[in-house]
Amino acid sequence: MIATFSAFTATPYSVPTSVVVSLNARRAADSPFAAPSPDTPSRMMADSVANAVGAMGKHGVRKIVIMSSMGTGSSFAGLNCLMRWLMAKSNMRLQVKDHNAVDAETREANVDFVLVRPVMLAEGLAAEVKVYPDDGKGAGFMPKITRASVAKFMVEAVEGHEYVGRAPVITN
Repeated sequence: MIATFSAFTATPYSVPTSVVVSLNARRAADSPFAAPSPDTPSRMMADSVANAVGAMGKHGVRKIVIMSSMGTGSSFAGLNCLMRWLMAKSNMRLQVKDHNAVDAETREANVDFVLVRPVMLAEGLAAEVKVYPDDGKGAGFMPKITRASVAKFMVEAVEGHEYVGRAPVITN
């Protein structure tokens, strides 16, 4: 057996090759229908991503992978009627508005992006990920995906090129 080792030398000025964003605004309670926490700005995600994109430009970083949500942008039409109503009428609409701003502004930025749109998050180990078009058509009535599966998919999106310029909807 031959073992191969490679050394990585970090300098104080090492520049990353990609940026990964998995933000969500705090809520006043654990329920996804709870109002945002009073200390959360309405554009917390959009402004944070805009700041990251600005820093990327200064350092020559081209790629950003952002955790978004099914129901954002073109995937809103792919939701079942109950979820469309909830995302439009409940407190969830405030987060959807911020996610939509991230979607629109990222698409206008001069970066290589992947907007990952997971369905309802669940606990559990990473499992096989099913990838649907950006509009989410065919993802099912109330699909779920584990957080570990989303994390694994995002790392793979950083390392690959298949989803650049897209917003795939993912489920287990």
